[in-house]
Amino acid sequence: MLVGQRPLTAASAAGYAEFPGGKVEAGETATTAARRECLEETGLDVLVEDLIASNQLPEGGGRIDFLSGRLSDTSTTVPHSPFSWLTAEEVTASRFPPANAAAVGWLMQRLQSFAELPANASPRGGDGGGKR
Repeated sequence: MLVGQRPLTAASAAGYAEFPGGKVEAGETATTAARRECLEETGLDVLVEDLIASNQLPEGGGRIDFLSGRLSDTSTTVPHSPFSWLTAEEVTASRFPPANAAAVGWLMQRLQSFAELPANASPRGGDGGGKR
């Protein structure tokens, strides 16, 4: 999973793990914003696939949508710092803000289902699929 770490000097969630993302700009959809933010923050172009979780923030703080995706170009797989690819064990050991709980849970469940597949099976069906 592609995860970064917020600076210790951040105004909110300092030192917590985070997924690439940001605010939806005027005229953008959540999908377009997720793709743009991932490219800006990590240098990786993704194809956004599914909404996996949504969380309404308290006191009118807005809504966070968590979307899954895959790399659109596998020739570039190394993200910009502070983002990196983490294993399931590393994600489990990471400290995410409470607002991310549903997305982290979904990811861990998804990884568990991949781990249970036979070695020759495709995680996405008959087409060979792709990594998430």
